[in-house]
Amino acid sequence: MIYTIIYDFTGAMVNYISCPVDVPQAYPSGGGAIVLSGPESSPEVFMEQNYVLNGIITTKKTNPASANNTTLTANGVDEVTISGIPAGTTALISGVISAGPETITDGEVVITSNTTGVINVTLVNAPSYLPWSCTINAV
Repeated sequence: MIYTIIYDFTGAMVNYISCPVDVPQAYPSGGGAIVLSGPESSPEVFMEQNYVLNGIITTKKTNPASANNTTLTANGVDEVTISGIPAGTTALISGVISAGPETITDGEVVITSNTTGVINVTLVNAPSYLPWSCTINAV
């Protein structure tokens, strides 16, 4: 089996086509494609963990972000700081508070809340980093 991994202009792998070895491959415009010889047991997982950089399959990096806490007092003053965020990362916040998508330029997100409940933070910096997420409990 051959897998043709289709990627967009950023290098993000967006789809794949599987076919027998003897079938000609067609490539889409606006990005590119890389042919892999199978068997690849899970092309979807492969696509989540890799991207294309200068025509070469490259493993996504772990996002270096970290939260200083996962609990905060819901008083509007207590804070959780997420730092080490690579520039260009998109932050999405949902739950008892919501915000985003917001592009991070200074490497940090500060969360505070007046409402008790769960706050979910997701950081995406495609295609070069794996997504990062955490759950903050406002008590």
